[in-house]
Amino acid sequence: PVAPDVFVRPAADEDARLVWEANNDPVARAVSLRPEPIPWESHLQWFGRRLQDDRCLLLIGVASDAAIGTVRFELEDDAIAVASIALCAAARGKGLAVPLLRAATRAAFAWKALERVHAYVRPDNVPSLRTFQAAGYRRLESVERQGVRVDRFV
Repeated sequence: PVAPDVFVRPAADEDARLVWEANNDPVARAVSLRPEPIPWESHLQWFGRRLQDDRCLLLIGVASDAAIGTVRFELEDDAIAVASIALCAAARGKGLAVPLLRAATRAAFAWKALERVHAYVRPDNVPSLRTFQAAGYRRLESVERQGVRVDRFV
């Protein structure tokens, strides 16, 4: 079967629950740099700050008129952004992660005059490793980030 077209749009206030559910899903938490569950109230504060932050681009992926996940880019400096992706549970296993990441990365380069986009992925997060590689990112090295050993992609 052919995967549907995937688009991205900026996140809005009404996306708070969708972003929280995608990021707080036990599968996502298990491979996150910080695996503990995210309390709703903490998420609301974080989400509100991200929507107002001009150094953050928070996108919602859409396919067949349904939200499929979220991709966030945060500026590390003026020319480098760090990417983070979370698929909605219902979208997993349907071949949507790679087109979502590609569409979001194009949007990030249109958002700012970026030189590079980095991603930090735990080596045990095989689906994410494969997604970043298939979307055109390449693994540079193993580094420590927030006390966790991760693979850095660019």
